[in-house]
Amino acid sequence: TVAELDSALAQAKAQGQPVMLDFYADWCTSCLEMEHATFADPQVQARLKGGVLLQADVTVNTADDRALLQRFKL
Repeated sequence: TVAELDSALAQAKAQGQPVMLDFYADWCTSCLEMEHATFADPQVQARLKGGVLLQADVTVNTADDRALLQRFKL
């Protein structure tokens, strides 16, 4: 949810941790490729270590999902 995302972002900021926010949808071919190839790559995993990894699943495309996408200009 947006509230959970805002809370996670605030917590990461307070701890000085970088954040990687991944937008995902079951129908998104690029998302599936990123999940199975990019994020599975050991070099990518090593670079993301120590950061806060968040995933926003916008598969259903609810009003909240669309608002979140708009918030991040996606």
